[in-house]
Amino acid sequence: MDHTIIENFLPETRAMSLNKRTLSSRAAFPERGCAEMTVDKPKALRAPSEIDLRVSARLKAARRAAGLTLVELAGRVGLSHQQLQKYEQGKNRISAGSLYFIASELGVPLTAFFESAQASLETPIERVRKQADHILSRIPDGDMARVVRVLKALRD
Repeated sequence: MDHTIIENFLPETRAMSLNKRTLSSRAAFPERGCAEMTVDKPKALRAPSEIDLRVSARLKAARRAAGLTLVELAGRVGLSHQQLQKYEQGKNRISAGSLYFIASELGVPLTAFFESAQASLETPIERVRKQADHILSRIPDGDMARVVRVLKALRD
């Protein structure tokens, strides 16, 4: 689409830094409302918040506690290791869906990324129990009886 036509139609847009996609879609569909335009956010508003940085730090700590490398965890959740690294460094915000898949792969509850620092610390035994629960939840019911027999044999 020729943006010159749009700029002639809406001359005030020349002075504003507008999102071209939003401008094009609003000009193409005037019934959606052409009066209000979306402007790009200043860089300061795109900076990660404190909670973003806390989630990032806890993501890295949880991955390390699980004994996984960036490449291993990224492969399991369908991300590149570079993207996961950006999440851990707080350079990119992590979506709720990605955080859910990462938490389930690490065997930690979603709340672990948002709790206070003291509450999210777990003992090694608690961490092993959560990981075992996560692993056992993936075993089909038909195979569970065999797993229980093996575990009882290991206990004895």
